Amino acid sequence: MNAGSTRSELQANFGTAVDDDAIMTECVEMCRIFNLKGEDLFYKWEAFSFNSGSNRRLRLLDLEGARALKAHIQRDLANKTEQARRKTLGGTTIGGNMFNRSGLGRPSKPMGAMQGVAKIVKTEPTESQATAALTSIPEVDIKAPDASMSSRYRYMFQKLSTRSEALDARIEEFGEIVRESYGIEELGDPAATTDDSVVIVGRIVCDADAKLNEASLLIESSRMSGGGVRVPLRFDPQFTIRGGSPDISLFPGMIVALKGQNGGAGAFVISEVLPLPLLPSTPSSFQGRRNPFSVVVASGPFTPDNDAELHFKPLITFLSELPHQPDRPSVVILTGPFIDASHPSIREGDLSLTPIAMFRKYISTPLTAFYKTCPSTLILLIPSVRDIISSHFVFPQGPLDIERLSLPPTVRVLPNPCNFVINGVRFGVSTVDLLIQVRKEEFIKRVEGQSAEARDAMLELCRTILSQRSFYPIFPSPKEFSSITNLDLSHPELLEFLDPTSGTAKSPDVLIIPSVLKQFRKVVGETTFINPSTMMKGCTAFIKAVPSTEADGKHLIEVEIKKVTGT
Repeated sequence: MNAGSTRSELQANFGTAVDDDAIMTECVEMCRIFNLKGEDLFYKWEAFSFNSGSNRRLRLLDLEGARALKAHIQRDLANKTEQARRKTLGGTTIGGNMFNRSGLGRPSKPMGAMQGVAKIVKTEPTESQATAALTSIPEVDIKAPDASMSSRYRYMFQKLSTRSEALDARIEEFGEIVRESYGIEELGDPAATTDDSVVIVGRIVCDADAKLNEASLLIESSRMSGGGVRVPLRFDPQFTIRGGSPDISLFPGMIVALKGQNGGAGAFVISEVLPLPLLPSTPSSFQGRRNPFSVVVASGPFTPDNDAELHFKPLITFLSELPHQPDRPSVVILTGPFIDASHPSIREGDLSLTPIAMFRKYISTPLTAFYKTCPSTLILLIPSVRDIISSHFVFPQGPLDIERLSLPPTVRVLPNPCNFVINGVRFGVSTVDLLIQVRKEEFIKRVEGQSAEARDAMLELCRTILSQRSFYPIFPSPKEFSSITNLDLSHPELLEFLDPTSGTAKSPDVLIIPSVLKQFRKVVGETTFINPSTMMKGCTAFIKAVPSTEADGKHLIEVEIKKVTGT
């Protein structure tokens, strides 16, 4: 069918919607690439519009809708091609199809032979890209959250009772953990006067609108164990920490296990602190392929505050140079903010493009160029609460809306925070800067008589965070950070460290929390904790996972934090 007749058919079916030259061009290109008649394309638009709209009715075709429809058709073709290939090879699918960017899968083999350098001139997929999308298969197996699951929950509906129940359930859960771990028959009530020492479990609270200190320490019990009462805490001069640690770090919201007694003076006197046990770190049941793989992590913001035009030069330079690294990565993880609400130009409204158009031009385009050079590299995008392209402005936060962003087919969008497994290695990622928040809120109490020798403060901070088993154990959010955290406790399960395969609580093998603090890599138990810092500080993290030769199914994790050019 020639272009003239195609245009006539489109005009007859879509009416005035295709009077816009840009929309007509998109539709003609779709008909050509996917071998469709104008009427067939209209039927596809009807189905897509009806199923994707919140009010389930047909809407008028616009340019954004045309681009979303193209991406939808391309993914459908990719799904069908992959399913046919699996049937031919007798393969089976694990967790969904690899070409469903919100789903999961297990491709058969890497397609390294398809690498080639090309320049991209437009954000939308071209015909050659559509063909490549059917054959470019990531070289790793991934199990990640489905973007349509509970991370897209409705917010601004949080009730006080819901928040109270979530906080109470957390205390009760840790109470059971402490009871089983230390062999305690029954936990005590911090408000009850006793002659003997008891073990209590509760949440640290500050009784003043200021930084936590020894005079403002309170503990809140659960409603079941102590009626939810808040009781002042005092340290016995001879208190100890089981395990011999010289000090303890405390912050609001932290769950603690303490031994001592309330002698009737209105306070619970601590004689011993019982450290909380770390989560188990058994291998994931989703092993995937056992080949070594590498991951590159880069964290936003991706353009400096003095870039008034927001040209994203550091990110563009990074993505253009990455394919030429000695070890091409199997996975690239980019964490937000992408279009940062706190950037001066955005705060002042001094923009020449809409946020979505800016993302497509300065982020989607270089990602598409990178995809054409490295078609088997998986790209993961994790948003920030500061992202103005996100429609979910709370934490936990749902994934970005992939239909609006004109991204290449090897991109997956994930929630914030998220747990996922790559080739048997569990990853946890959060874009909320928990490290700086805990550092600013913590109160450190030293054991009497312990030497004041220098300790690795970051290592102890990582240990404390892992012991809390949460991506965000602080409550309430510090005032200084509350507007960029927007904590919502209506779905506390989304803040937990989990194995996404089994849904059980497991410690991540690699925990990534970007922070403005100096970059580091620490190992706590079986977990490698990484702060890759931010691209604006010139830092990215390069991770290499090599399967162990031991029978435990573990991987050897190597981390190098490198400086990048163009920042």
